[in-house]
Amino acid sequence: MFKKFRSMVLVLIPVIIVFAVISVSCSKKHSFTGVSSADTVTPVNTATTVVSSATPTRTTVIANTPTKTNTTTTAANTATQTLTTVAGGTSTFTPTATATPTTVVSSEVLFADFDDGNAGNKFGGWTYVSCDSANIYGDGVTASGGGYDGTGYAYHVTITTAASINYCNIESQLSANGATVVDLSGYTGIKFWAKGTGNFKYFIADTTAYDPPTYNFTVSSTWTEYIVVFSTMTRGGWGTQTVAQLLAASKVVDWAPTDASSSVELYLDNIRFY
Repeated sequence: MFKKFRSMVLVLIPVIIVFAVISVSCSKKHSFTGVSSADTVTPVNTATTVVSSATPTRTTVIANTPTKTNTTTTAANTATQTLTTVAGGTSTFTPTATATPTTVVSSEVLFADFDDGNAGNKFGGWTYVSCDSANIYGDGVTASGGGYDGTGYAYHVTITTAASINYCNIESQLSANGATVVDLSGYTGIKFWAKGTGNFKYFIADTTAYDPPTYNFTVSSTWTEYIVVFSTMTRGGWGTQTVAQLLAASKVVDWAPTDASSSVELYLDNIRFY
């Protein structure tokens, strides 16, 4: 009988202990009235941030982009471009230049080079010296090889004047005998080569008011090219006609010593309008 009772006690003791624990827990739960600062629980972040140390690799896909290689050609060349594409590579343009001959037209008009061995010009006129009575002069062309470039001929004049001289012009007609009016207003100016001794002027005749547009120059023993721009020639300012009007009524072209009473020498060659 005693053994049976002991067995029951041993079975009930664990049950009683569990019941007691539960009772105490519940008692504490029901007696909770608030949260004090001492009861505050600070949460601990247990999360772990994983930082990858691996560097990402960027893969760039490059499409085939044509690369144009330019070759500069002159105006006389025509460029033909050929496109060559290599699979997986770069496309390039290969220009092929085809030369096309062109003719350059000179804007200059030759008036006189005297290479025919006389004082005539290309317009059918003649070159001569025109002075008043009180003068001594001589003119003509030089021998072959006397031109500005060491070949051909040149017009040559020596003028010896007296103190009473009024004028002494070197003229070249723009037509046979200077009988026809020639319009020179379409040209920018005149170019010529000269050498000699003394001071000279090239001028456009003004027979109405005698206010000739003038270009002054000094010659030396060395051939020099002189370039006259019609619009920049100087004049007195009393003339009634413009430079263009005077050019439109031209019959001769004129040179003259700036001092008519001096003795001078002049060679002229390769006269051109431009």
